[in-house]
Amino acid sequence: MENKYIKSLKLAVNNSRDLELLQSDRDPDFTLATISKEVILAILNDFVPHLYRLGLSSSSLLNGNCIQVHDQLQSFLLLRGISSYMTIGSMHGGDWSYCQTSIEKLKNDLVRASRDEAIRVHTWLTLGDASIIDWTGGAWHDVQSQLDQPAEKCLTYFPQGAQDADYYHLPYLLGRDFLIKTNCICHVRRT
Repeated sequence: MENKYIKSLKLAVNNSRDLELLQSDRDPDFTLATISKEVILAILNDFVPHLYRLGLSSSSLLNGNCIQVHDQLQSFLLLRGISSYMTIGSMHGGDWSYCQTSIEKLKNDLVRASRDEAIRVHTWLTLGDASIIDWTGGAWHDVQSQLDQPAEKCLTYFPQGAQDADYYHLPYLLGRDFLIKTNCICHVRRT
């Protein structure tokens, strides 16, 4: 049985494909072998010193830096043989939303990008088995709750998209192309 997150991911893949933001011939299907929670958490624990070196050591410093953090984390994971997808969307809880968006708003952001206007989006990583890694959404929630926790306590990890009903991510787009086309990150050519 598909969970809500995987259903939303499939829509995000379709949205991305419709907007020509996925350049591969094959759509991601999120059926890669499950990465054990212990393995992924050990790898993520190894990323914490990198966050500290970047000066992102607490909730207040991580808050608002989701693109930078997840861009760095995606490279970190890839060096360890774990592929992931930059995921663009919003995060929701009982009576709050973080970076609430819609596909229409994101389409407008693509058009506005040519005018060098700043956009506001939330990103996180989705692994090939549909696991969710978000290091900055929890930081935002901490700041809203007037907490300032160390970076290692800001990690949100849901294995295979198994979110709880009171705290969930809603993906709209998948991949880096949206962030490149909106000038949120640079495209670096490999030579």
